[in-house]
Amino acid sequence: MDKVFEAGKMLKALDFIYDKALTGVANFNTAEDLANSYLRKHSDKIKAANSLVNNQVKILVDIGTHDDVN
Repeated sequence: MDKVFEAGKMLKALDFIYDKALTGVANFNTAEDLANSYLRKHSDKIKAANSLVNNQVKILVDIGTHDDVN
C-alpha cells in the first residue's frame, strides 16, 4: 500500500479522534469534562493532572492484559 495514502488515512483518523476528544462521544464525557472532574477532586492542578494520567495508564495496562484484546 502506498505510504502517502496510509499517512493520509492516519491523519484523518487522528483528526477524528481529536475532534471526539474535544466534543465528546455518546455516553462519554469530553476531555474538558474529564479534566474538570479531576480538578474538583484534587487540591491543585499538578495533583489533578498526575492522577488523571496515572488512572489512564492503569486503564490502558488493564486493557492490554486481556487475552481477548491481543
